[in-house]
Amino acid sequence: QKLEGHTYRVNGVAISGDGSRLDSASGGALMGFAFCGGAHAVFADAKKKGRDAGQGETKEKAAFPYPPGCHCYPNLHKKKAWAANWDGRAVPEEASDDLKARLKKAPVRHIILIRHGQYDLTSKEDPPLTALGREQAKIVGEKILTWTKEELQVNPQAKPFKTTITSVRSSTVKRAVETGEIIAEVLGTKVEAQDPLLDEGVPCPTEGWDPLPSTTFQDSARIEAGFRKYFHRSVDGFAAHHEEQRAAAKGKAPAEPKSFEGPPTCEIIACHGNVIRYFLMRALQLPPDAWLRFGTYNTGITHIRIGATGVVSCSGFGDVGHLRQSKVTYH
Repeated sequence: QKLEGHTYRVNGVAISGDGSRLDSASGGALMGFAFCGGAHAVFADAKKKGRDAGQGETKEKAAFPYPPGCHCYPNLHKKKAWAANWDGRAVPEEASDDLKARLKKAPVRHIILIRHGQYDLTSKEDPPLTALGREQAKIVGEKILTWTKEELQVNPQAKPFKTTITSVRSSTVKRAVETGEIIAEVLGTKVEAQDPLLDEGVPCPTEGWDPLPSTTFQDSARIEAGFRKYFHRSVDGFAAHHEEQRAAAKGKAPAEPKSFEGPPTCEIIACHGNVIRYFLMRALQLPPDAWLRFGTYNTGITHIRIGATGVVSCSGFGDVGHLRQSKVTYH
């Protein structure tokens, strides 16, 4: 209930706009309140500190975790713009409107990252999948197979389409190799490549884990190289612009402008939890060192969509809805 000025009444307690509590001392011992508008919410707790009944109106500072006006997260009001040329493939501003329009019709890329199945922790070498891990891989493969038979609509404006699996890849680690092979067999295809850039490792320093600096130094460069290899828009707009500019300068411009239109692609990558979490952070332009705050179970599905203009979205992280609860494992 809004009172005079910037004062509100919440559950019978008067709260001022600066986070102070205006209480008659007879209120409860613990109070929480929220003002919600869209995605903004401010929470505060205020404790009664031994005030006697009948003491009259008192003013007590509420225990705000962050200053008022910061939307409950430091610096959240400082908006960070999306880096449009994150993959070095953005079409230049000076490109023609015709080229920009054609590039907008380029294929959307769907990258499906799948964590390997449960593996044998008793093995001291390169552990293989357990019997349950192989079953998990088969089940997730059957789940993906249904995508090729039913239409998917990714948003209300998008046209529904049937998924075509364009490739299956894996890391070179045995548990991921076996997971990829089982998925490919279910889909009636083969693993296109086993890439060491996708192997498990330490993507970057993070809170709560302190591996050897030399390990982080080597792993982080490799995993970042893996991200740059697999994450990019389908058509290089910068290269397309300069190719057309060079052709026009030589008087060799084609009679019909090149079309970039094509169906969506869907690429399956069987790899590892650390790699998937880091790829997610980088793709969404979130702090990379926050990767350890996410967790994904065996054969969890992470779906990342890269639009023709380079806009990236995550349609699901670590989804294990294909597994019964009794078959969900972390290792």
